[in-house]
Amino acid sequence: MTAVLKAHGELSPAMEKQYAIEQEMFDGGIADYRKTVTEAKEKGREAETQYGNFLLRQVVEPVAEAVEEFLAKAKSGRPGRRHAALPFLVALDADRIALLAAREIINSMSREVPYASLATAIAGNLEDEVRFGLFSDEAPGMFVRVSRDLNQRTSNRQWKRTVLRSSMRKLEIEWEDWPQDQKFHVGSKCIDLFIQATGLVEVRTYTVSKTKSKTIVRATEETAKMIEGAISRGECLFPRLLPMVVPPKPWTRPRGGGYHFLPKRYPLIKNAPAAYLEELGNMPDQMAQVYEAVNIVQDVAWKINQPVLDALLEVWDRGLAIGKLPRRENEELPARPVDIETNEEARKEWRREASKVHDANARSCSTRVQVAQTLSLAKRYSEEEAIYFPWQLDFRGRAYTMPSFLSPQASDFAKALLCFAEGKPIEDERALGWLMIHGANCWGEDKVSLDERIRWVEENEQRILCAATDPLADRWWTEADDPFSFLAFCFEYAAFQAEGWGYVSHLPVAMDGSCNGLQHFSAMLRDEVGGAEVNLVPSEEPHDIYQKVADVVVGKLRWMADARAIYGVSHEDLERAELARQWLSFGVDRQITKRPVMVLPYGGTHRSCRTYVADILEEKAKEKPCPWDGDHRWEATVFLSTLVWESIGEVVIGARSAMGWLRKLAAMSTKAGLPITWTTPDGLPVRQSYRETRSRRIETKLGDRVIKPSISYEGEKLNPHRQRDGISPNFVHSMDAAAMRLYVTLAYGNGVESFALIHDSFGVLAADAEVSAACLRHAFVDMYKDNDVLAQFRQAVLEVIPEDKHGEVPVPPTAGSLDLEEVRHSPYFFA
Repeated sequence: MTAVLKAHGELSPAMEKQYAIEQEMFDGGIADYRKTVTEAKEKGREAETQYGNFLLRQVVEPVAEAVEEFLAKAKSGRPGRRHAALPFLVALDADRIALLAAREIINSMSREVPYASLATAIAGNLEDEVRFGLFSDEAPGMFVRVSRDLNQRTSNRQWKRTVLRSSMRKLEIEWEDWPQDQKFHVGSKCIDLFIQATGLVEVRTYTVSKTKSKTIVRATEETAKMIEGAISRGECLFPRLLPMVVPPKPWTRPRGGGYHFLPKRYPLIKNAPAAYLEELGNMPDQMAQVYEAVNIVQDVAWKINQPVLDALLEVWDRGLAIGKLPRRENEELPARPVDIETNEEARKEWRREASKVHDANARSCSTRVQVAQTLSLAKRYSEEEAIYFPWQLDFRGRAYTMPSFLSPQASDFAKALLCFAEGKPIEDERALGWLMIHGANCWGEDKVSLDERIRWVEENEQRILCAATDPLADRWWTEADDPFSFLAFCFEYAAFQAEGWGYVSHLPVAMDGSCNGLQHFSAMLRDEVGGAEVNLVPSEEPHDIYQKVADVVVGKLRWMADARAIYGVSHEDLERAELARQWLSFGVDRQITKRPVMVLPYGGTHRSCRTYVADILEEKAKEKPCPWDGDHRWEATVFLSTLVWESIGEVVIGARSAMGWLRKLAAMSTKAGLPITWTTPDGLPVRQSYRETRSRRIETKLGDRVIKPSISYEGEKLNPHRQRDGISPNFVHSMDAAAMRLYVTLAYGNGVESFALIHDSFGVLAADAEVSAACLRHAFVDMYKDNDVLAQFRQAVLEVIPEDKHGEVPVPPTAGSLDLEEVRHSPYFFA
């Protein structure tokens, strides 16, 4: 970084501090990378490092080919000694032999492992694979259950082996261990084949004394240099990305915005191919609006919300679990029964309860690390008057902060730790009303009218003020949907009440879209039915499309529940009638339909619908009695998910037709062998290019898996399934991203300077909320009035497919009668 610093010349005090931060990011990334590599080597898990994983993926195929050639020759009956390893190796396919052997060799290549030890370890892995294959064949159900449980609990391979072997003994599945001398021959042959196929390692014999020598396997000199170079490159590629204390470097080109001093020049579009970035660099005028919007957003000054930080630190220190914040310490195991050694039933019950605690502790482990890191960053930056976040886009144009953990796009507790550094006074009822609406939304009171949300805050004012005075005395606030965001509101509302009109508020006040993907499809299709259900037209109360679909499902269930109403009642009809009655008794509400409806614009399918229904059923079954268990629960899930999917089609007609149309055009474009490219209304070229890789997954009984890759090059065959399935979510995401950028530039031009953005949730200061709401609606309406995005997409496809195929390209679905001007006056479009 020294060379980069010299290029900047003399620095201001603020820039000197930023340089120190970026130097720390750079050094911290090096330290983290080195620590990871060192620990992996010490634990014999070098194949899990970045370079080790790369090597493993590259060598599996050639080693498998060498194994196949050896087996073919050994079994051919031609002259020559049949190798002692043959009878054992023929029990497995070449892919798995190659994977297991290669992983063990790569794990040890930097440690100079004794040859005999490595050969025996390889053979032990192969023996386990055959042994557990027998387990899977003899008791498939038990094997699946035990394996699934182990994979959820641990990554320790030795522990998995121990448990699986114990389970086999309990089931009396007989296994005869491979002879130790034969295991050496098996492993030795695998080492020979690995060296023959890759040349990555070598066998060396050292003289230890006059009577003693030592034979080891180690990386060749060329391999060692390659690893050393990979580690050096890797150290520079993964700096710890932190918030900034000066405004980020503006984006004027596809590379080089954001951080000021890091040697790595980050691209505006994450993970974008170099050729695509070069194309963007050649269209500065077309990209001007995109750069402007991103620069406005990353120029927003933030600061730490000190009252929230103080409350969070106390919650964390006390080890309280609130919202998605886990306990600081592991939950203790239940007390062991005094008669655990003699009481089989008590022992089983204790193990079940202990298992639940183990699982909960394992799930919360990574979250605890995240919380600790977030709080550490918040304390560190709490003295700063202003902090900033550099932003990037994904290939659809969706915007993301580059730092993680402490970010306005992070989890509830992390978002609550941030507020705008520059505030504005609350001087009228409208601004106060928006603050109160935000509070009600954070609580979960967001399905009622705006006036009712304000009344809800008024009715609960004393409890809100009490929460702000002493958050841990009355923990009522912890019941909110977003408890820490709600607590941040409590502090802000209490401060306003104490100071009165003119109080300078710094809290982001968020407005969320109503199933935003469907809002975009309804607008581009002028779908009056779908548009009404997702609040594109004015109404006195907010429409709830999730509840609408649930109501349709309940109507179907009520009709089906009366089997006598069905002409010619059959046994199947009676079964369906019973399932319908059970579901009506259990309850079908918006929770069950929300996820399937929400993801529909983003590629939702009947299969995914079934998965979401199954997930919510599992959650609800923990809270109240469930009429089904085992296979019957799955049967009930399949039954209801079919009704939910049908009902979505009856309510969301327009979006379904557009999704089908997009998929057809994607298929035609893919057939022409070219990526699907379109341009958003604000000028961002979007390219969807999912390539065929001819990959194949290799799995082992202990859960190892490697995908045998072939590297994708430009011009290689496109993956027709991914191109078709990805087009609907990617297209609508590109439209919601464009709408956000257009809104930002319009609102900024009208005096709004602080934005908290999460795709379909837009936060501003309460004083700016009225202007922001108007700009949001105008930007959305103008985007679709000025752009027939479906016709433009069709034209983009016509430009890449052969002219003789133009007549086969279908026109967009017929537009409905929705008047987009109504959106400008719809209070619940975003609210």
